[in-house]
Amino acid sequence: SGKKYKKCHLEEDAARGRFGDAWEKRYRTVFRDMYDELDLVVPWLAFDARVEGRRVGEWFREEQGTALSAEERARLDSQLAAWLSVWEVVETDPGVGLIVKDFLTAKSVRVTERTASRTLRPGDAILVRVVAHDGIAFLSGMHSRALRSETGYVVDRLRQRLRRESAIPVERLRKAAIDPFMIRTWSEAVAIEDALARRR
Repeated sequence: SGKKYKKCHLEEDAARGRFGDAWEKRYRTVFRDMYDELDLVVPWLAFDARVEGRRVGEWFREEQGTALSAEERARLDSQLAAWLSVWEVVETDPGVGLIVKDFLTAKSVRVTERTASRTLRPGDAILVRVVAHDGIAFLSGMHSRALRSETGYVVDRLRQRLRRESAIPVERLRKAAIDPFMIRTWSEAVAIEDALARRR
């Protein structure tokens, strides 16, 4: 929604003002095409990108928190509690929502999502942040491409990087600063699926 993107841009503008353009330039190498992936780029840069060892959203919460209303702080805290991961679409209710399960943490969530629920299918994998606020979970920042055949490629590489075969605690995943590697690996998997499709 426009309100959501306006809020994201507040964090972005604050980060740019505090850290300069170096903050954004540092992450241009993470995405193959930042403009093609704005649905993921905007919230990820606003809340999860790390600068000087901390996420942008954490800096914003610390330095601007007193100027926010209680509701704005609650919404920001909900965004900071979210994490980027690889989620399996377990069930769809077109036009209403989805049930998704995190391949890495093994957590399952029912999310409200009108648009993606019409196009995604059970078995699809999506790279997305899932946010819970006021008892409602929703998608905030999703890669434009879902995966099917190459999901295992991404999950295996992430587990190797994290050195963990079993379910990964959310806090460990959030602190691992693995997002850039995750995004680049997802782009590699998309390219592999595209190459395989061209050979058929």
